[in-house]
Amino acid sequence: MIDWFNYAAGNHRVTCPACGRGDRDRTLGLTIEAAGNGVSHCFRCEYTESHRPDRGTWIGSSVKPLITVTASIKHARLRTNCPKLGWRSL
Repeated sequence: MIDWFNYAAGNHRVTCPACGRGDRDRTLGLTIEAAGNGVSHCFRCEYTESHRPDRGTWIGSSVKPLITVTASIKHARLRTNCPKLGWRSL
């Protein structure tokens, strides 16, 4: 969750609370109006959060699922000197 009172009105780039990889990782765009209303959006994991002084904080979406790696199928290689196909040996 973002501590909205630590930031002045304006646009900021901060570390995402859901997928942040350190202090230098600034994937979360944070916009705060002069009245105190604010919205944030992470460009990596699509985390969103909004804040209104009269209603409090609302978290709109969670982290999207990570991509899973599937093993590739290894194909059999043709030999260069295959007599069944009539190839000449090199």
